[in-house]
Amino acid sequence: HATTAAAVTQQTKEPDVKKPASLARLIRTTEDAAKQLGEAEDFARTSSLSEVAGLWARSGDIETGIQTPDSIQNDYIKDCARWYIVKAQLKAGDIAGAQKTADRIQEVDPKDWARTDIVSAQLKAGNIADAQKTADGIQSAKDKADAQKTIAKAQTSSDTAPLIAPSVSVNQWIAKNDWMNKPVFLDIATHLKSQLSDKPTEIFDSLRDAAGK
Repeated sequence: HATTAAAVTQQTKEPDVKKPASLARLIRTTEDAAKQLGEAEDFARTSSLSEVAGLWARSGDIETGIQTPDSIQNDYIKDCARWYIVKAQLKAGDIAGAQKTADRIQEVDPKDWARTDIVSAQLKAGNIADAQKTADGIQSAKDKADAQKTIAKAQTSSDTAPLIAPSVSVNQWIAKNDWMNKPVFLDIATHLKSQLSDKPTEIFDSLRDAAGK
């Protein structure tokens, strides 16, 4: 059927509003699977939800990503989820947004990790003064020293041109992953649940890997 083949080819070449919806549906299903991994305070459930927060942020839905950690009972893992969001924001070139997210982190370790990542992003963007301010807020002596060394190296370098890639829109991200429009994708959650109904961890892992492509 040449006409059908041509239609399929055309569909994979042209982004449409259904594609972001497909990604959102996959991540939402992944989140639902994470919530099946024990009680609210269980490590498997909370750590999996923290990964889901990162998936939302990487997809471009920062708002949902930021809201996801609110349901995590463990404060440390909740802040690790926020660190994942910071990394996604920095990858998209949103340093200001990453700083706001980092400000919400209360636990020392993930806050330091977030600030360390922000320092690197600021240096790549050529903002040495901002990087210094961020480094001053790092509490770990070792992490702060490492950040200061990186800043000192940047100050002596003549190459401070921005290296952060421009933000990629959801439509662009989905267009690159055109497998998501194929019929098999539409029933992926149903298929996985039917094959792994007694293995909730494997269901989550499979969905997470698919959403993270």
